[in-house]
Amino acid sequence: MENNETTSLSGSWPPEDVGARLAAQEAILRDLLKSVEYETRLIDASLEDAHEIAIGIGRVVKASVFGQDGLLALSSYLDNYRKFDTARIDENDLYEVYADDLERHQKRRRKDLAVADSDADKFAIVKRRRGYIASLVALQVQASAILDLLSAQDTPVP
Repeated sequence: MENNETTSLSGSWPPEDVGARLAAQEAILRDLLKSVEYETRLIDASLEDAHEIAIGIGRVVKASVFGQDGLLALSSYLDNYRKFDTARIDENDLYEVYADDLERHQKRRRKDLAVADSDADKFAIVKRRRGYIASLVALQVQASAILDLLSAQDTPVP
């Protein structure tokens, strides 16, 4: 196995790659959020991808930015880390609920539901969807703040 494969599987990358990797993932998340800004239902088709992006950001930040040999000392940036970790946990929790509700909604939609039941399902999904998108926005904001910290530390960030 090549060194690049080993480092990507272990979750830690050479210091010069960490900022670039985080910046790339944050940009992908930002672009995804822009694409669903006016048509929130589009996130339904990208739900798994959005969550995978969030997981990737979390791994980079936890292992390579604030990890044992990370670029930023956790003790010096504890408040930043806590804000990021809260956003990461919220995204994960809301993803689980939203994904389950979306799956349930899609199954129920195939049934012949009364209008009131159908409307209740739709309102529940809309609420979950908006909550999940808000959690992605919060995660993107925190990732961007960490990129700013890395830039201030002269860590290579594109």
